Amino acid sequence: MGSSPKRSRRSESRRPRQVTPSPARLLLACVLATLTAAACARSERYGESADLEAAAPIPSYSGKQFIADAVRFQELQVEIGADPATAEIARSVKSQFESLTPRSVLAQSTGQHYACQLGQPEIIQWVPGPIGAGRRVLRVGPAERLRTPSAAAAIARTGDAILIEAGDYPGDTAVWPQNGLLLRGVNGRPRLLAGRVLAEDKAIWVIKGRDVVVENIEFYGARVADRNGAGIRAEGRDLTVRAAYFHHNENGILTNNDPESRIAVEFSEFANNGAGDGYSHNLYVGRIANFTLRFSYSHHANVGHLVKSRARTNVIEYNRLVDGDAGLASYEIDLPDGGDAVVVGNLIEQSAQTQNSAMLSYAAESTKAARGRLLAVHNTFYSRKESGVFIQNRSTSPAVIQKNVFAGDRAVTVSGAADSFGNLLLTTDGLTIDGALAYTPRPQSTAIDSDISTAPDADAPAIVIPAFQPLPPLAGTVRVTVGRLDAGAFETCR
Repeated sequence: MGSSPKRSRRSESRRPRQVTPSPARLLLACVLATLTAAACARSERYGESADLEAAAPIPSYSGKQFIADAVRFQELQVEIGADPATAEIARSVKSQFESLTPRSVLAQSTGQHYACQLGQPEIIQWVPGPIGAGRRVLRVGPAERLRTPSAAAAIARTGDAILIEAGDYPGDTAVWPQNGLLLRGVNGRPRLLAGRVLAEDKAIWVIKGRDVVVENIEFYGARVADRNGAGIRAEGRDLTVRAAYFHHNENGILTNNDPESRIAVEFSEFANNGAGDGYSHNLYVGRIANFTLRFSYSHHANVGHLVKSRARTNVIEYNRLVDGDAGLASYEIDLPDGGDAVVVGNLIEQSAQTQNSAMLSYAAESTKAARGRLLAVHNTFYSRKESGVFIQNRSTSPAVIQKNVFAGDRAVTVSGAADSFGNLLLTTDGLTIDGALAYTPRPQSTAIDSDISTAPDADAPAIVIPAFQPLPPLAGTVRVTVGRLDAGAFETCR
């Protein structure tokens, strides 16, 4: 809330300034190790390695390994040519990645995007993986010895797999102090319905252990006296959440401020969370090391934000962050402490009843003290509000705003310092909006084939090339194209 800072926006036509995030050398070294040894940090992003591969692999998609490599390759786009000291190793990693990855989903060196495929593109979705050899399995359900998740929490040991049968578990809450747990719903999605008393007066589940993976669980109705009740309170380190549903809580997920922790959320839905006071949100991440949100759907927060994160590094990609016709959410994305942020390939939509005039807010509470930089690339912004700004940057570091579609009646795309390039401002009728909330350019839209960087100069490479696009309800597809890459989050293949 409050007035916007004085605008200092640069021309849309100028080349982007090259960006080198602070962990560049470490990232490149890690990518090189990953591609040569096929091992580096895979569990760091996704939890237990035994749980990585899909039980029924999707055609032409090698499960977690491909996503991890594609994400790292995408991050690498920032590095190629950006720093002479890292350019040689970056080119080497790029070459190795191309030799390992299916041609149908490669970014070609000419700057062309992905080779167009006949038929349906591959779908990226959550499927339950194998439990993993050596894990003790505890089964929970009405017909099991352990009738409730809390009963399993009382006897679980480090590394256990807790398999919870679908059904309602009213009033059952739990504290999970064990490390390395897999907590998974099976045979449908179990529903954890909060009662009057929450675990430690905080949440339905309080997760204190490290390296915990939560999959296919529904969290509903968490409320406490201080209006800060959560579906999950993340107090351990390195939590992964997949295919979960958080709704009508005061916070969907609320994390601690562990500066070494990494949180990843994938294929999950957040809806109608918030106490209505503006201090609780669909998803609230504290001052941790790294936060990743992908292939997820956050909508209709109750006055709070759809996504709020104070992490040092944020990767928000291929999500639908949509508040609908009558939503009351504030910011769609709030990154109040700044930091390194990559926002790519998302559909971001704001209602006319929004509590704030901006859709993506960066460094609103840190200003000059904020470190890092915002990269917002190939997103589709759609505003139902007639005034305001799409992106608000309150740091002194120019945001990199590239190849986004800004649709609506707003005249100001970016407030604050920005290196903008290849963005398009469309009217509200410039997109085709179908019932699945896929906002694609109309057949004659200027967004189609708008990428002018098909043969980039060595000193001006593409910064980010999107690998996927969001697919309702909680999935993605490989992004394919004919000709040049379209602006925005979605591709129109003609």
